Amino acid sequence: MRGRCPKIGRSDAQRLEIIQLGCETTMSLYYEAAAILANAENTGGSLKSRIYTKKDLKSTPAQIFALIAEASKWSIVLKDVIEKCNLLAEERKV
Repeated sequence: MRGRCPKIGRSDAQRLEIIQLGCETTMSLYYEAAAILANAENTGGSLKSRIYTKKDLKSTPAQIFALIAEASKWSIVLKDVIEKCNLLAEERKV
């Protein structure tokens, strides 16, 4: 039974595929949230209406709203961390 997950009977390749799919879904959540925040001046309306009226989202509107709401609560701390670790100079622009 080497290379198989004993609890669910999946091979290493299957588990890796599931993990990769989860990472893609997670990353799309962040990209979708960033896109909604970036177009605030052009679209107008409340945050909820901008999220819940978009039909081409991979993530659920509730997940995107929760991410944006929580990030906004910590925006001051996040900004400080990003500036102190010089993250924007290190990472490429998206």
